[in-house]
Amino acid sequence: MVAVPAPAVRAEFAKRLRALRAQRGYERARHFAKALGIEENRYTRYERAEVEPNLTLLIEICQKLAVTPNELMGFADGAVEVRPLASGDGPAARLEARSAPEGNAGSDRRALAWQLATEAAQAQAELRGAAKAAFDPLRLVRDTGRLYSRLEQDPFGTVAEIVEDPALQDVTGERKVKLAALIAAYTAGVSEEA
Repeated sequence: MVAVPAPAVRAEFAKRLRALRAQRGYERARHFAKALGIEENRYTRYERAEVEPNLTLLIEICQKLAVTPNELMGFADGAVEVRPLASGDGPAARLEARSAPEGNAGSDRRALAWQLATEAAQAQAELRGAAKAAFDPLRLVRDTGRLYSRLEQDPFGTVAEIVEDPALQDVTGERKVKLAALIAAYTAGVSEEA
């Protein structure tokens, strides 16, 4: 394997980030920066390939763009194809309404699995955080990865575990709606593949 110079990697990441942002309905960088809760200048430095975001922000970017980290980084099977989302109320509704081009259903299902795993892991972390003052972003990434792996191995069994998780019974109504929409979109994608 030939090592690629860091500036080239950063430039490719910036190009993918710009394309995904625009295709996902964030026409201006400032709108996406606001959605991420960061300053526009900080975000535009990522798109200009001046710096890279940290791991926690990468996960947040993946959530907002409804892609897996592999897709954002360009490690997905084949070329990353950027598709616009259907209009809707919020990211979960847009995910549910998204139509997959033929032959790309697996990629969409994996993106939905990652989104669902991230949302469930974040909800669990927030509930743990109510009891603990410390928040560990690496634990969140590990928990998301484990849940994603379980979703890939046993989709319906893992969805049932998420729904029955006692820790998630106390989440807000908005979070429950988002989780339900992600579950519906993900299980529909799994059913279509089968």
